[in-house]
Amino acid sequence: MESDQHVSAPPDDEEFDGEEFAAPPTAAGPPPLAMVGVISAVLAPIAAALTLLIFFRFGRVAEPTTADVQSANRLFAAARIVVPMLALFGAVYVFVALRRARRSVLRGLGAALLSLNLLAAAGFGLFVRLRTDIFDHSEHRTCGLRKSMSVVLQLQCTLTATNAPTSTVTLHWKGISDPPGAVFEPGSGTLAPGETTPRISIDAGTQCPIVFILRDQQQGKEIRSPFDGCS
Repeated sequence: MESDQHVSAPPDDEEFDGEEFAAPPTAAGPPPLAMVGVISAVLAPIAAALTLLIFFRFGRVAEPTTADVQSANRLFAAARIVVPMLALFGAVYVFVALRRARRSVLRGLGAALLSLNLLAAAGFGLFVRLRTDIFDHSEHRTCGLRKSMSVVLQLQCTLTATNAPTSTVTLHWKGISDPPGAVFEPGSGTLAPGETTPRISIDAGTQCPIVFILRDQQQGKEIRSPFDGCS
């Protein structure tokens, strides 16, 4: 007895285009810009903390070598650019995400992360700048007392100052004294790292004891040379 069941033949090869066996579509991940924002927001405080740790450890080195100073300055120069950029981009992303967040926990975490990024962006560059100024210098002075025609003792000195090669500061100095009144010749100049000033002649008059100062008012740095051999 013949069966009424009909077994269908397998379809021809050309009917398979691969669509029936294709993997089901997966959920789309976060857009690349969002990923960059998340990474920036997280990395900025971490990078700032690590760099500050290096600052404090470097500050404890009593006599850093030239290589140490140069390496530290390269790191600090890169950090001054990278950390604020990461922090600013991260802060913008966190601010946008914070406005869309509905859960209080997420809003609290977002506010904390936003504060950290804004703090890193606003204060990091200034802090690094202050910490990287290294001013190593020395000075040499000779003085003598000269009698004038009125038998008044006049203090005459010569002064030279050297800015060490390990220094990171170029001193734009002006000669002053404490108490004021001494006359410097030359009265001002520029002293770069590794350089020595020309011989500076100082007429201090009758002021003694006295402190001779080469001061850079803008940077708040100076070289002091006190003299108290008045007798």
